[in-house]
Amino acid sequence: MHPVLIANEKQDVLAKHIAAETKLPLIEPHMARFADSEMRIMFEDPLELLPNSHAIMVHATSRPVHDNLIWLLLVSQALQAHQTKKISALIPYFGYGRQDTKPDDTEGAVHMIIKLIEHAHIANLITVDLHVPNIINFFSIPVYNITLERFIADFLQKQFTKEELTIIAPDKGAVGRAEQVAQLLDVPVMSFEKERYAINKTRVIASQGRCNTQYAVIIDDIIDTGSTIINVAQELQKSHPACQIYAFGVHAVFSDNAADCLQESVFQKVWVTNTIQLSTDQQFEKLEVIDISSELVKPLREII
Repeated sequence: MHPVLIANEKQDVLAKHIAAETKLPLIEPHMARFADSEMRIMFEDPLELLPNSHAIMVHATSRPVHDNLIWLLLVSQALQAHQTKKISALIPYFGYGRQDTKPDDTEGAVHMIIKLIEHAHIANLITVDLHVPNIINFFSIPVYNITLERFIADFLQKQFTKEELTIIAPDKGAVGRAEQVAQLLDVPVMSFEKERYAINKTRVIASQGRCNTQYAVIIDDIIDTGSTIINVAQELQKSHPACQIYAFGVHAVFSDNAADCLQESVFQKVWVTNTIQLSTDQQFEKLEVIDISSELVKPLREII
């Protein structure tokens, strides 16, 4: 059983990095669109690589979320038709990962997404920094959730000395990650508390700790509209005007006008990883995208 990588031609940068590091062949199926926007997936040459293979789909279920999810399911179906022996999925950003429960504490949408993935005969799943790590327990297949605290710490260590840096958690959910990064770097940590008053609308209501250093880095797993980290940065600048503020986000969802808002914000620079492939209109001058393919090669080799 030989491994092959499968990627969408419109979302293949990370897959190409992984292929270069692993020397695995990369196949990009053709996707046709019907007039009503339905998809059809077709594999072309080299078809001889598919039978009896272990096919690993590298595909984030980011915006457009439903198109990317359906692509994943239809590609899995097409791979089965070509007699692949095993199918795995490397989903660097797991869409619907924030919807583990509904406001009434019943099952959230992610439960149905998991059922769809498992029904598509996907045998293993590799993902990166799940927003709610406990959703691993909802799967009946092996799930490898790659966390990036060490990667972030190593990156920041190259940018700053520990005497000049404070790590910032923008809300309660980010405290654990921020504390781990701060501990690895041996630097102080400061945290904020937010109130969500509407979908994608937040405001800062409290803070804990102080920033007495020249630089501060706000760390979060997801930057969606950017409102949370921008609000925190503004509050931090008010209370610590001499501090230069940076942001590091694992998943650059960048909804609405996030790119414009982040560019116009007080941030010196915004670092994100390449779990999500950004469109041209999602990029801006202050943005720097960091490749994490090296972090994904080890778990990939463990399943092939």
